[in-house]
Amino acid sequence: MSRIVIVARTRMHGDHLCIGGHDLGRKFRGVRLLDRFGDHWPSDSPFLVGELWDMHYLEKASARPPHVEDVCVMEYRRMGQAEDLKGLVLQHVQPWIGAPEVLFDGTARSTGSGAAYIPTRGRLPRCSTGYWIPNEDLVQQILRERVRFATTGESAIKRFAWVGVQRPPERIETGALVRMSLSRLFSSETAPEGYYVQISGVL
Repeated sequence: MSRIVIVARTRMHGDHLCIGGHDLGRKFRGVRLLDRFGDHWPSDSPFLVGELWDMHYLEKASARPPHVEDVCVMEYRRMGQAEDLKGLVLQHVQPWIGAPEVLFDGTARSTGSGAAYIPTRGRLPRCSTGYWIPNEDLVQQILRERVRFATTGESAIKRFAWVGVQRPPERIETGALVRMSLSRLFSSETAPEGYYVQISGVL
């Protein structure tokens, strides 16, 4: 069994969630927790941000970069609560610090409308989740009935979608520890193909 701390609950399509965590016994390895069949959890899944769980998991055989964190949970048992989740993360993780262009090892680009994404052609990042300490405030906007956060600096990247289950703040202040994640591969008639950069929470 592995000791897992839950750090994110991210909305997916329909009534499903992506559960993010770290394995405390494997150098704080990031994990995306899927069910035993490799599917996302329903919205009533028991895993809450800040909780500690004992889990037995297996690598998802079909996992492909940059989503290298995918694992299938076979058994689980709640063990308690992390006393200082932000402090625990900062003990083990080196966040990206600075302007939006530093995200995901410098692979983040802007679409024509200012959304952040990773193009499929070119270098992919080594992971699909991470933490960012922005050098500017991010301000909440509602666009097409969805919550997004707009940058306030001079970056070509202008906005990120909020996909966390928690209620979003009105403003994410400079210096906050922001949980970032990549969407699954996405494209449409109006958006280039790639992995879109999302905010899944603030610790």
